[in-house]
Amino acid sequence: MLAFVIRIGLLFATHSYRSIEYSELVNVATSLAQGRGFANAFGNTGPTAHMSPLYPLLLSVVYRWFGTGTTGEIAQETLSCFLAALTWALIPLLAEICQFDRCVGVGAASAGAVLTINRWAETKGSSEAAMAGLACVLLVMCHMRFWYARDFSVRAAISTGILSGLALLVSASLGSIVLGVLLTGYFLFRATAAKMYLRFGLVAVAAILVTLLPWALRNYFVLGDLVWTRSNFPLELMVSNNDYARARLQDNDQAGLRYHPYMSAEQREAVTGMGELAYQRKVKGQALRWIASHPRRFAWLTLQRIYYVWFPEMKRPLQSMALAFLALAGIPALVVLLKRRLPIGYGLLTIWVAYPLVYYVVQTHPRYVYPMQWTMYLLCSQSVWLAYRRFVDRAPGTPND
Repeated sequence: MLAFVIRIGLLFATHSYRSIEYSELVNVATSLAQGRGFANAFGNTGPTAHMSPLYPLLLSVVYRWFGTGTTGEIAQETLSCFLAALTWALIPLLAEICQFDRCVGVGAASAGAVLTINRWAETKGSSEAAMAGLACVLLVMCHMRFWYARDFSVRAAISTGILSGLALLVSASLGSIVLGVLLTGYFLFRATAAKMYLRFGLVAVAAILVTLLPWALRNYFVLGDLVWTRSNFPLELMVSNNDYARARLQDNDQAGLRYHPYMSAEQREAVTGMGELAYQRKVKGQALRWIASHPRRFAWLTLQRIYYVWFPEMKRPLQSMALAFLALAGIPALVVLLKRRLPIGYGLLTIWVAYPLVYYVVQTHPRYVYPMQWTMYLLCSQSVWLAYRRFVDRAPGTPND
């Protein structure tokens, strides 16, 4: 309630609903609401798999009920506020599953609820960021529950696989976490439960594929090929790596105007004429050829993107400094968790290593990394708690003095 009320209050205080963002996702949701199916991500460009389907589908229900004007925008942002609030509300439960002190989970959740540092990403609702953050928390909660209980039964594997598949249908970017956590689990339990965990992993992967299959089949029959999550990576790779490319999305207008169908009429005509998947294959070849022929420029762009993933430049310097503090302050807690060989430490390390990988090679934006920012709050809270305990234990007059 605290997180939700604060965000709703800011919604009406800032009148953010007056600025309607017609993103590709909003275009697809609008097409769904109008009964034209998953289509027209860039305009009137036909069937698409440009977006993972679950959030556009949910948003289309909002548009059917409230329309696509100001009322619909308020409903959209209210939905996003609710998803973000639910994410923070689940952090104490995750902390409890991972056997943290209760103060750690409550502290992380309270900070996330009150400090709306990346507010636009989690409350605007024109992207799937808030829902992806919620899916990420649920995914980690599921794995931690089974890791700590050493429960690698078939039932646990099926539930993990279904949840993982649904997470991928929310955001394809969570795929690196899904794969990374499954592999990390085998590394952790290979000495004590290798056969059980291997069966767990195989059943989970099968459940993931079954969950994704209806969407993949839709894409096969409508677009001509199996697309299991979304089709847009080649396009993003091309827009992010060319002669005009910049590391941050907000600085990359020139490349967008030349190469992105959302901004370029010429590229929209190409998508309409060739079909989306043929177009994606074409731009994939262009991107890979540019990268191969410009290794030093690609390396420099990559280094910049790595920096902006971990230290994003926000609208206000105070926001930028706060996110930088969260990233750095969480490192001591992560080191301690890894030294103690606690499962959550390996899980969070996997997220930090795996999730940003795709954003090292494509343009970055603060909303892209929002789904993993809850991990920084949790680790920062643990760092504060560890520092407090160390101070108390060393204070004169304590039992350990």
